[in-house]
Amino acid sequence: MQNTTGKSYPDYIGRFYDPKHPEYGVPFSGSTAVYVEGLGWAYELAKELGDQDRMDVYRTSILMGLRNLMNLQFRGDNMYYLQNPQRVVGAIHYRLYDNRIRIDTVQHSIEAFRKALEVLW
Repeated sequence: MQNTTGKSYPDYIGRFYDPKHPEYGVPFSGSTAVYVEGLGWAYELAKELGDQDRMDVYRTSILMGLRNLMNLQFRGDNMYYLQNPQRVVGAIHYRLYDNRIRIDTVQHSIEAFRKALEVLW
């Protein structure tokens, strides 16, 4: 389900979405964050079991997911169009072309980064 090729747009790399399964919902930052959280836990379990092959796959997937979330973060020059950019610094866009901010998306993103830092570094 993870976009590893950048098809159809490079900013989609790392995003979790399968258009063959619309029942999974639309792609948005909250779903990517939740998948990365789960992968962090899976990585931790694989490490406890000494399963290096799975650790490698999970690590790659986690890093790609984090890349996608960082790409959706309000920061720097990508806030030029906002009237009050200081109010959103660090928040995560709902989607690439949807600037809404949802508290659950931000919280799951924080947890995804926290878990990745805990298990990968």
